[in-house]
Amino acid sequence: MSGEGSARRSTRHQNKQTEGTLQKIDEEESAPTLTPEAKEIDMEAVQAGLEGISKQIGDMRKEMKSDMRALKDEITAQLDEKWATFSVEINRKFDTITTEMEEQNTKMASVLAHTEEMEEWSLEVNKTLAELLEERQRMMDKLDDVVQRSKRNNIRVFQLSEEATAAEGETMVQFMTD
Repeated sequence: MSGEGSARRSTRHQNKQTEGTLQKIDEEESAPTLTPEAKEIDMEAVQAGLEGISKQIGDMRKEMKSDMRALKDEITAQLDEKWATFSVEINRKFDTITTEMEEQNTKMASVLAHTEEMEEWSLEVNKTLAELLEERQRMMDKLDDVVQRSKRNNIRVFQLSEEATAAEGETMVQFMTD
């Protein structure tokens, strides 16, 4: 920035010189009519003033170019720094999101594997349950058959009291076989 300060001082100095030259020109213009020689001298002063102004404009243009370059470089450096910071932050967030997604994918794979195991177990249990129900039905049918056969094979003995045989100490089977 110290370069900018010296450039401004130089520009002010040149502006003061230009103002002095312009004042001289104004004073000469307000003077009474000049002779052709005076006009020629007057034109030389105007020409010198214009050359001074032109030089000052050229100097100001150079200073402005250098100031613009410095400003451009400063802005570019700031943007580069901010972009680098932004890139690092975005990459960090992207890495965090990627890690979280990997964890979620691992959990989802675990849940899917567990679900598949449960489905397989459920199929096996349903198959076993169906087999047990079929076996139960077969057992019920056999039991019913045995009960029906037992009823057919039962003998009814009329006029024999159970208490009488129990009092004699014999069982019904012994009584019947005797």
